[in-house]
Amino acid sequence: MSRKNYIERSKPISCEEARQMMPGYLKGTLTDRELAAFLHHIRDCTHCAEELETDFMIEKTIHYLNTNEEGSFNLRPLLQQDIRDNTAALLRRRKMRRFRTAIIIITVILAALLILDLTGIFRITVFLESLM
Repeated sequence: MSRKNYIERSKPISCEEARQMMPGYLKGTLTDRELAAFLHHIRDCTHCAEELETDFMIEKTIHYLNTNEEGSFNLRPLLQQDIRDNTAALLRRRKMRRFRTAIIIITVILAALLILDLTGIFRITVFLESLM
C-alpha cells in the first residue's frame, strides 16, 4: 500500500480539529491515527497547510534563537521534508505492526498444534510422516 493510500484511509477531520492538532504535530506527540488524519487534511486544505507553515516557521525560529543553533531560514523545504519524514515513519510503524501481528498469529497456531500433538488429539508428527 502506498503512503498516499494509507493516509487517505484515515478518518477525515475538520479545519478546527487540524488546528488543534498542530501543536501536537510540531512536538511529535500525535498518535498514528491522528497523524494520518492530520497529514491527509494538510495535504488537501491549503488554508491549514499555510497555517502549519506559519506555526512551523515560528517554532523553528524560536528554537534557533534559544539554542544558538545554526540552521536554514528557508523553512518551507524543511517543513516539506518533515511531512515526508512523518509520512514515511507512519508507514514503517504500520508495516511493523502488521509484521508483529503475523508473528503472533503464527506463534499461536504453532503452539496450538503442539498442544494438540502432545495431548494426542491431532498427531502432527503422524500427519507429517503420511505426507512424505
